[in-house]
Amino acid sequence: MNDNLKFLSQYMAKQFYKILKVNLINSTFEVIKNAKAESEKLYVGSDYNEYLKIYLNSNYIHVDDLDIVNEKLNLNFLKKYFSKDNNELDCWFRRKFEIDYRWTLVKIIKSEQFSVDHNIYYVMQDNDVPSKVKLNTKILDEYKILKALTTLFISMYIIDLDTDTYVDYKTNKFISKFTTSKIASLDLKNCATHLLLEKYQKEALIFTDLKTLSERIKNNNFISNESISKNYGWVRYSFFPIAYDENGKLSSVIFAVSNINKQKVKEQSLIKLSHHDGLTGLFNRYSFEKDIHNNQFNTKNCVIVAADINFLKQINDTYGHKTGDEIIKRAANCLYKVLSTYGKVYRTGGDEFVGIIYVSLKELNNILTNIKHEIDIENYKCKIKLSLSIGTADFNENSNLNIEEIIQSADKNMYLNKNDFHKNNVF
Repeated sequence: MNDNLKFLSQYMAKQFYKILKVNLINSTFEVIKNAKAESEKLYVGSDYNEYLKIYLNSNYIHVDDLDIVNEKLNLNFLKKYFSKDNNELDCWFRRKFEIDYRWTLVKIIKSEQFSVDHNIYYVMQDNDVPSKVKLNTKILDEYKILKALTTLFISMYIIDLDTDTYVDYKTNKFISKFTTSKIASLDLKNCATHLLLEKYQKEALIFTDLKTLSERIKNNNFISNESISKNYGWVRYSFFPIAYDENGKLSSVIFAVSNINKQKVKEQSLIKLSHHDGLTGLFNRYSFEKDIHNNQFNTKNCVIVAADINFLKQINDTYGHKTGDEIIKRAANCLYKVLSTYGKVYRTGGDEFVGIIYVSLKELNNILTNIKHEIDIENYKCKIKLSLSIGTADFNENSNLNIEEIIQSADKNMYLNKNDFHKNNVF
């Protein structure tokens, strides 16, 4: 791992250790948090001007950074800076830490009620990096980019492949339970084993294998995999290459986990909508044609059931299309109750339905009887009677025909049934 990445890793792994609330009008300040021991004399009187003066005159600040601290953190400059539309200010300097100096960031943040209370928050963060690591614009830009990226993920880690170690930029209470060894390969294995549903664990273990990662990620900006977790639903976990050694071998990567459950649910909902009929909930014609095109049907014991509603036009003309839609839904319900156990049921047109089921001819007779029984139950409950014409065709008796021809045969038989019905019945 190069110095820049070490710096970023260590910096992002730390939390701020001091917060002051400073009032720019009366120069008072309040210590909100101070986790590190400092001389008590720094806080005597709670006057910000005095506090800064004492700080500058002490050996806490590296001599080369005194000017920048005095320039950026003096009260007059802060008043002018925040009286404009500025909301934040960063000041980097080296602060005395035991016998060494370490880089520190002071971030000044304007209060949300600044126009009323004139308060700013003075947040100090110690990145714990020795003074020999020089900060530059490029490093700060990298830090800002990575900091922004963490908001997109549940957790984010930088992994040193040479040492099999990692630093966590961001983690959470569920994942942190299984990332205690600080050995990257072991903790990835622990997470895959304990956080994912069992059916996804084997695939996840293969994907997170660091020994094969360099070859798998070659020539890619990233690689990703998706699984269902026990705590978040669908998650996507990804590797991003960030550094190579002098021989071109991958030496460090970012491993990040994002919650994609809402996206997946929406995606599955859209897929369902595209494959299902909005009125009846049955599979639609698009799904029917797709299944036929993809040759989804095992021909053994495969039976096509074609059904059509009798007198639907007359029902629409007499009672209106709303009533007609109710008749269509009632027909779909009867067919679904009986046929869905044995296969799939489609609404292929306005009042046309197709069932593709896997039954013997002996079972088929019982199934047709059960459909009639369901229709009788519907008609007992409703004033407007439902009637279906049904035709069937099967592969066993038509082994020389393909699926399209079998469907046409079922349709032909259904229309023969329909013609007989209309000869003997009037609306």
